[in-house]
This record gives sequence, structure tokens and C-alpha cells, in this order.
Amino acid sequence: MLQALFLLGFAVVLRPIGLPAEGKALVVAIAGVTCSFAAAWLLISRVPGFARIL
Repeated sequence: MLQALFLLGFAVVLRPIGLPAEGKALVVAIAGVTCSFAAAWLLISRVPGFARIL
């Protein structure tokens, strides 16, 4: 659920940086997955009843 927000956000932020596409894809994938799992963990641990949704 949260991956699209992070993946698109990182892709837009890294667009002007002069890295090869493969390097950007690797950074976007690692950062996006890490951030989405971290955000999901925060939501599950802090918001009551949110674990049922995620």
C-alpha cells in the first residue's frame, strides 16, 4: 500500500541527479522498500486498530 508513494517520491527526487539508470533504480528500490516497511511498522505500532488493515 505504501510502496508507491515512496518509490515515486524517490524516483522524482533522483531524476536530476547524474547517475546511470541502473544506479538510480537500485537506490530507489532499496530506499523505497526500506521506507515503506518502516512507515508500516510505525503505523501498526502507533495507531490502534491499523494492524487489521495492513
